[in-house]
Amino acid sequence: MFGFIQSADGKLPGNQGLWDQHLGIKWVHDNILAFTGNPKDVTIFGKSAGGASVIFQSLYPGNRGFFQRVIAQSGSALAYWAVHATPNAEPLIAKKGCERAPDPVKCLRALMPRQLQDDDTSAWKPIIDRDFLISSPQEIFFGNFTHTQSARNFFASLDLMTGANNFDGALYFRDYTDWQRPNDSATLLFSLLSMSNDVGFFYPAVSTVKWHAVLRKGKTHLYELSVIPTTHTLQAPNWIRSAPDASMVGYHTDNSPYGDSPSTRHGDGSRT
Repeated sequence: MFGFIQSADGKLPGNQGLWDQHLGIKWVHDNILAFTGNPKDVTIFGKSAGGASVIFQSLYPGNRGFFQRVIAQSGSALAYWAVHATPNAEPLIAKKGCERAPDPVKCLRALMPRQLQDDDTSAWKPIIDRDFLISSPQEIFFGNFTHTQSARNFFASLDLMTGANNFDGALYFRDYTDWQRPNDSATLLFSLLSMSNDVGFFYPAVSTVKWHAVLRKGKTHLYELSVIPTTHTLQAPNWIRSAPDASMVGYHTDNSPYGDSPSTRHGDGSRT
């Protein structure tokens, strides 16, 4: 939360988490030679929210020279879930009685973690602060504005690999039943997950690589992971048509929505 909390008055500017990532990347660039690494041959990688994060880092010109390649797995700055349009700290600050505090963050930090966890269900995300993120990813990618040119040029100069798993959408739906067809919820959930995956993960990845490829500067790679391995550490119902092995490919579906022990769904009488 504290990495991305932002307020409308500017006292809480937001994007602290992105600045922390930037400093970590800079540290690697400045010190990797001492570990026999090559500061001119650095790749940053992220998955899910981390995938969006590495794209955000690739849109910040202050990172120029710190890395040369980007791998964004199942995450993009263009995803609907990746960024806040407006600050959203005020409701939480008011709810916790910190609105009159000289330092609202210090006031929130004085609370027990459970007090924040129990009452706050917000998704804390990066925000367009006109500093780290000079504009929205959509404007940077698809607009033709002078103030976003530096961000566009930096992103275009990098080699990019991105894509998604064919069932990343399983993160968001624990169950779905159409009560007009209560015995066919497995088929219905499959369709719902496919739509969720396209909207939340694959379409943003495709949009990102389309723009990157048009500029013809860095190399561009797009993938979709859908192969089911012959051996795996976790099991999933057979209507999940993707590889369920976190140890091999880090699939979103390994840990959600089934927890540590996937169970049979409605309309599915078997396990794979």
